[in-house]
Amino acid sequence: MAGRPTKRTPEIEDRLRHAFSIGATISEACFYADIGEATYYE
Repeated sequence: MAGRPTKRTPEIEDRLRHAFSIGATISEACFYADIGEATYYE
């Protein structure tokens, strides 16, 4: 049984790193990377 494809891509990881490097909160970084906070915590 296959699961859903991952949303974890190099582009999303780069966006998260960039957001955190400028002091974004987790919520703000997720918004910038266009992912939900639940996805971030997974």
